[in-house]
Amino acid sequence: MTKAPARPWRIWASVALLMIIYCCAFVDRQLMSLLVSPIKSDLHLDDLQIGLVQGLALAVFYAVLGLPVGRWVDRGHRPAILAFGVIAWSFFTALSGAAADFWSLFVCRVGVGIGEATVVPVTYSLIADYFDPTWRGRALGAFGTGVYVGSGLALILGGALLTMLNTTSGAHMAATPWRTAFLIAAAPGVLLGLLCWLIIEPRGRVPLVRQSGVRPAAIALMAVVRRNLGPLITHHIVTALLAAALYALLAWTPELMRRHFGLTAGRAGSLTGFTILVTGVFGVLGGGGACDILLARGVRGARVIVMISAALLALPFAALLFSAKSPAETLAAFGVLVFCLSTLTAAGPAGITDFYPETFRGVGSAIFQFVVTLIGLGAGPTLVPLLGRLLPNLAGHLSETLAVSVVGLLTMAIVAGAIGLPSYARVGRSM
Repeated sequence: MTKAPARPWRIWASVALLMIIYCCAFVDRQLMSLLVSPIKSDLHLDDLQIGLVQGLALAVFYAVLGLPVGRWVDRGHRPAILAFGVIAWSFFTALSGAAADFWSLFVCRVGVGIGEATVVPVTYSLIADYFDPTWRGRALGAFGTGVYVGSGLALILGGALLTMLNTTSGAHMAATPWRTAFLIAAAPGVLLGLLCWLIIEPRGRVPLVRQSGVRPAAIALMAVVRRNLGPLITHHIVTALLAAALYALLAWTPELMRRHFGLTAGRAGSLTGFTILVTGVFGVLGGGGACDILLARGVRGARVIVMISAALLALPFAALLFSAKSPAETLAAFGVLVFCLSTLTAAGPAGITDFYPETFRGVGSAIFQFVVTLIGLGAGPTLVPLLGRLLPNLAGHLSETLAVSVVGLLTMAIVAGAIGLPSYARVGRSM
């Protein structure tokens, strides 16, 4: 394994910067869930179109471009690749604030996905170089807190921002509040793009894969995939289904609080944002720590065991979303669900480093991202309004469609994990 030519504090500083960048990506992504009502009103959209913009628009190119990006990561200078991605998604975030209709907003969100496609392959590859297997879960957990810090801050600060902008006289505003919110969310991207150059690059500027040629490298990669195909499918599908449940919750719970309980967007944002911030951070750190402890004790298949256990614990609280009668009950169920599902943010990515050697971790991460993004981000937010279209009895009942979606996804993850766990536990170098 390549070791970073730096002191431990510099390595952890690089992980912290990667986490901040990831946090920035999720500020933009989660902010969309707080802007559902004004965007629908201004652009004349329905719930299904909002679901497509929140999910599919980001997911398709995010997933597809992740594959060549992963190959680029294995051959190139990773901080430079990340800097390009940060600046690209920030540009398209700002452009989202100028959208005039569904298709222009959809295209802008596609652009955001293209930029964000660099983050995961770069980070997983770097962390695998920084740490040995028994520390990777904690390191990836620390990085993964960016999902929940970013999502929480987007709702807390975004809610406060919307409240402030909505109380500002229209005569003094250059744009409507939701458009201004996108411009503000994009602003940190330029600075973060420059700070990417401070991230430690263990391999320097020497490409690893190019030395052996593309064709031999592709053959070697296929050999790794064939050898671990069953466990890889189990790992990717379980993670993707849990991610779909999590993205559905993050995308629609703020709107559920506003629509069903009459809360303002600012109040709904602060309540759900604080809940995500606390429970998500503890969940992802706990998930990473649990994986590392089990691995240290020789438990094979620890990553999938942690995710199945989390899904089983989450299942009754997903059902509670259906019967919650107050904002407090809804937030309690939401908090437990985020805590449980956030374990995938550490357990899922750490599994990639168990299967792939150093020279293929970028492309391995991209394959993982392809599956998880298409199923998780692509289907999760869209499934909720789609059920309202397909099942007339659920039309207009957001709490019911959200509960049915999450319960179904969790159940499928548990079944897939139980079926694949025996083969998963038998294969792999360090699981």
